[in-house]
Amino acid sequence: LAATALIGLVVYYRSWLPKTKETKEPITFYIGISVEEMDLDDLIRDSERIVLGTVDEVYPGRWSTPNGESPSRATAMDFIIISDVNFHVAQALKGNVDEVDIRIREFGGQAGQDSVIISASEHYDLGQKYLLFLIEDTGPTADIEPGHFIATGSAQGVYKIKEDRVTPFHGSVNKSWNLDELIKYIESAI
Repeated sequence: LAATALIGLVVYYRSWLPKTKETKEPITFYIGISVEEMDLDDLIRDSERIVLGTVDEVYPGRWSTPNGESPSRATAMDFIIISDVNFHVAQALKGNVDEVDIRIREFGGQAGQDSVIISASEHYDLGQKYLLFLIEDTGPTADIEPGHFIATGSAQGVYKIKEDRVTPFHGSVNKSWNLDELIKYIESAI
């Protein structure tokens, strides 16, 4: 009886203590974007770097806040979730690539229970080979960790490689190229 009374007293006392950590509901933003349509020649011309390689590490998503944590009041205009991958460069077709590994940033993803889903956005898979058309991230997220690259024209600059075929991320198998033929086309256009 004394133990039950003591437990009741502790529960009653705790209910009067100030709450130190509020529970937060998960946030989900759906963002529809439109980007200027780019053909292959546009991608070649507008990209600072064109590289072939493999995603060898996928980092957890984070908010674009200074500490990477969920903002207290998030709006899609103020903050966004970003997701980075480590890309192991096997071959550089355009641009100076001093490092064997470069960091690629995609916009959207998941950070804890929060998520941002962006239409026309790229998504990188661990172990997948890609041909990427890249520009340096110079926007608001560049200050978080400088030196990242983003796909030119959003998902338009992401081509998946499977065996000897290269298919645009946003396209269909009907738009695929033979890898060697695409490399020759890019080199002749540079």
